Amino acid sequence: MKLQRSKVALAAPALPRAALAAVRVAPAAARTAVAASMALALAPSVANADEPASAAQTATVVEDTLIVDAIVDPSLVIAASPGLGASLRFGKRDQRFMVGLTFQSGRLPSFSRSTFFDASVDTDDLEVDWTYAVGLDAQFYLWRFEPGRVIGGGGLFARGSLGYEAWTVRHDGQQVDIVNNYLTGALGVQWFPSAAIPAFVEAQVSFIGLFGQEDDYALGDETVELNSFAISPAVTLGYRFE
Repeated sequence: MKLQRSKVALAAPALPRAALAAVRVAPAAARTAVAASMALALAPSVANADEPASAAQTATVVEDTLIVDAIVDPSLVIAASPGLGASLRFGKRDQRFMVGLTFQSGRLPSFSRSTFFDASVDTDDLEVDWTYAVGLDAQFYLWRFEPGRVIGGGGLFARGSLGYEAWTVRHDGQQVDIVNNYLTGALGVQWFPSAAIPAFVEAQVSFIGLFGQEDDYALGDETVELNSFAISPAVTLGYRFE
């Protein structure tokens, strides 16, 4: 009897070991299933996490897009025949600041001569060639019209220009050449009539300071003087390149 009890005592622990092995295997399978479920659940989130980054990158590209405004002054092209008034301005699509270059040349029309010149004779009797004017421009939008509508939208702007110019004035067979510097401040509005075409119209008033010239110039028996201050309205046409 003692021997039989010993056998039973020795065989009895085999059952708990088998059960324990089964218990050990079960959690491993469960952990594998849980891990697979979590991977499936997280996959859409990971995919969606890339979308805002792509949108942010696209927005950055749009903001960094270079725009170029090409502008012509039709009054110089038509009235100052042969004449040319043209500007190029450069900026970023969604920024308010632009810089540029300006070139103007032509025969000054009679209605503009008294704006820039004073003489001992009637300025209508003068023949004035605007030999050239070259300058640097800086423009700032004070207020924008629907910025996303057309590559920036246009709006109210303030512009400053600093440059150098030369004139040739003739009267009764006499001629005098004048050179001077200019500093201009302008207020205006830029308007895009169509959302489909990036063409625009600008209306502005310029306040011009002229300096570096002599007080007056002899023109035969007459004298001519370049005014030190002038106010000049203008309407220009432009096209925006992106």
